[in-house]
Amino acid sequence: MRTFISAVAYLATASAMAQQPPTMPGPIGKERMQLLSLDRMPLPLPKTELLKMQSATVTKSDDGFSVVSNSPERVRQFVNDLEIVKGLPSTAQQAEAFAEKLMRGPGVPTAPMVVRSLNDLKIGFGPASVRSGKLMGVVPQGTIVGGGWTGIERYFQIDGAGYWRLSENDMSLTGGMFYMNKAAVNTTVGGKPAISKVFTDDHGKRIEEVVWVDGSKFYMLTYAPDLQPGRFSAMKTNVGVSASALASEVR
Repeated sequence: MRTFISAVAYLATASAMAQQPPTMPGPIGKERMQLLSLDRMPLPLPKTELLKMQSATVTKSDDGFSVVSNSPERVRQFVNDLEIVKGLPSTAQQAEAFAEKLMRGPGVPTAPMVVRSLNDLKIGFGPASVRSGKLMGVVPQGTIVGGGWTGIERYFQIDGAGYWRLSENDMSLTGGMFYMNKAAVNTTVGGKPAISKVFTDDHGKRIEEVVWVDGSKFYMLTYAPDLQPGRFSAMKTNVGVSASALASEVR
C-alpha cells in the first residue's frame, strides 16, 4: 500500500507531487493541480539532478507523444503488484479489520489488502466509472479520513490486450495539492493536462502510464499490454488499446 502524504517524484522526469498531512489546511478551490517549472516546485530537485534531467535525450513512443524511459524496477513493481492482486482476495470483514488496525496504530499492517469489489471497502469519495476490462481486485490506498479510504487502486484484465490499473486519490479529503511539471505535459485527458510515459525493461516488457488531475481527484493509469514477438522488438497484441485510450474512458 503506497503512502500518499509526503512529497514524491513521479515518472522520474515527469512531475512532482506534494500531499499535505491531514492536519494542514488545503488549498482553496476545487482544482488541486498547478503547472510549474521544475525549478519552482515546492520541493525542488538538487541542481545536479535537475541539470541531468534537462540534458537527457528524449525518446518518443510509437504514439508520437509518450516519452520512453528504461526502468526495469518500475516494470517489475507493476508485475509484482499484479501477482499480489491475483493471489490475495480478502473479504469485506477482513478489509474492515485491516482499516481498524491501521487507524489504531502503531504497528501499521504492511501486507497489502486486496478485495474483489468496491462494496467490500469503505471509501470516502465516489470512485470514477470505467468501461473496459474485467475487474480483478481493489486495493485501498492513501489514508483513512472519516472512516473511509482517501484512495483506491483497481486492477482490470482485457482479454487479448493485457492488464491495467487505475489509481485514484481524492486530495480534498486530506488537503493535498499536485504540482505538475509543465514542460513534461504531452497530452490531455478530458481536457486536463496530462503526462504520458512508457517504461521498459531489458527483456522487452513495457508498461504505459498516464497521470492527470480532474478537480480534486488525482489519477494514475498504468497499462501492461500483452506482447508478441516482432522483427525488431515485441509488438502489442492489440494495438488499439493504450493507456491514453483507457484514460479517455474514465469518468
